[in-house]
Amino acid sequence: EPTHNPCGAECGPPRSDDASAPQDFLRIEKRFGDMLLRRETNVLITGVTGLIGGELVRRLLRCEVGRVSCLVRPNPMVDVRSRLIERMQFSKDSRAAQWGEGLETLAGDVAAPRFGLSDHDDAQVTESVDMIIHCASELSFIHDARCRETNVTGMHNLIALARRCRRNP
Repeated sequence: EPTHNPCGAECGPPRSDDASAPQDFLRIEKRFGDMLLRRETNVLITGVTGLIGGELVRRLLRCEVGRVSCLVRPNPMVDVRSRLIERMQFSKDSRAAQWGEGLETLAGDVAAPRFGLSDHDDAQVTESVDMIIHCASELSFIHDARCRETNVTGMHNLIALARRCRRNP
């Protein structure tokens, strides 16, 4: 029986707007997607306003997966959805603004217990998520305390969250 390719034809050869992607990378990406992503896969991804996390969100939007939940650190000047859309526009991608229920933004911080999620968001994540992609990191070692909070405490919080997930990410 043929297996479903959740990423469709877009994960194959480079598209015109993805011409800079090496051919080998796209083959690996397709194989990875075939093995791990299914229509019912619900993904939580951290670090979505950064370079790597933002690019992974773009690629997940091309795949036929369940829900993609993006953890975005709150900023008093801009709401979390706008921060994600701004990051997508950085890559000349406007799909995040048009994406429906399959893409959601969650206000939170990996350095906070329970990722700083509201009770409602925490319950939704622990009930539905079966894949966590952790891209959040602090790269400025000048701010040593914040670096430790994000990179070390954030990883401890990620493990605690994964252990509470009903669908075993």
